[in-house]
Amino acid sequence: MGGRRPRPVSKPGGKPARHSVLRLLVWPPVIALAPAGLACALLPGTAGPNSPALAFALFTGITAVYGGVGAFVIGREPRNAVGWILWLTGLLVGLNLAATAYADWSVSTFAAALPGAEAAAWIAQWAFSPPLVMALLLLPLLFPDGRPPSARWRWVVVLSLLIAVLSATPSMLAPGPLGSSGFQNPTGWTGDPAVLDVLGVFNAVSPLVALPLVVASAVVRYRRGTAIERAQLRWFGSTATLSIAALSVAMLASNPVAALAFVVAMAGVGLLPVAIGIAIVRYRLWDIDRIISRTLSYAIVTGLLATLFAVLVLALQTGLATVTGAGGTFAVAASTLAVFALFQPLRGRVQRLVDRRFNRSRVDAEATLTGLAAYLRDETDLDRVASRVERAVHRAVAPAHASIWTRAR
Repeated sequence: MGGRRPRPVSKPGGKPARHSVLRLLVWPPVIALAPAGLACALLPGTAGPNSPALAFALFTGITAVYGGVGAFVIGREPRNAVGWILWLTGLLVGLNLAATAYADWSVSTFAAALPGAEAAAWIAQWAFSPPLVMALLLLPLLFPDGRPPSARWRWVVVLSLLIAVLSATPSMLAPGPLGSSGFQNPTGWTGDPAVLDVLGVFNAVSPLVALPLVVASAVVRYRRGTAIERAQLRWFGSTATLSIAALSVAMLASNPVAALAFVVAMAGVGLLPVAIGIAIVRYRLWDIDRIISRTLSYAIVTGLLATLFAVLVLALQTGLATVTGAGGTFAVAASTLAVFALFQPLRGRVQRLVDRRFNRSRVDAEATLTGLAAYLRDETDLDRVASRVERAVHRAVAPAHASIWTRAR
């Protein structure tokens, strides 16, 4: 007999039973691996140049955030591949940390290797590159619903998966010692060296081919997407842009600007899964427009005021030096007061300009409602009022349909 398939039994909270089972299964590895790398880094003999404690602390945080958000998304939407990618990324980073620290500690502290030290050194040899590839290629390709924009993009998904797998293969097959551990690679390739050369060329060229395609898929998804999908992509895109911009500054600038930019870039990397989780769960989804507009306005205001401060200090110092022969302190104080006085007026004006450019729909909606209020003050004909209200509603919020009911006269 035909009919609907029975739904899974739900708990009182309303979630299907399989969601609760998955939630129980995906959290223990995250809870175990997140602190494991940091704990191993504190062991004697693991704080050398190959495994600094700061790096372990940083990547332990990445393990916790990526794995935790991934487990949370899996518990709510187990069919969404984005949650599984986040979870696996966090687990592989944590596994790499724990294996690296355990192998270093075993070799540097004991005359004989501890059980599993060789396996740990082997895992540490290759476990970092696959999560990096998944975060760079698969996440933007499948976000937010876990599927590519259309069927024609499936081959890009296959290519990205192939790159993620083969990125670890040369390290797995490289003959010789495993890093600084002294162990020999048990899976070292003894055949034709040209095979490893081909894999190296593929790993060097394939990301340069796949990354533009991934970016193009996100652009296509944004152009064809609904308002909700566009808001979700703005959460992802704004955080990724922050990380890339800060990392570029860190690579090009010198200290202390480079150090500050690197901290901002790592904060962006850590916030990326949080932004993904907010976008998928849709909690306060539309706040991203406000965040983007405020970030842009404060960045513009900061740049303008910093430039103005430098110009004022230079001009006042030059002018006062010509008249009095001194005046450096006065020039700095006067420039500071001028910048302080201009902050609020300049911020308000820049904020309005940013809203008109990047949040045009809200500005247009406010203008429409303001015009409607002015019209209603002078209009008394009920039919005209109803027609004008309906047009204003369609222009401001664009509903699928709208109706107006009035009390019978």
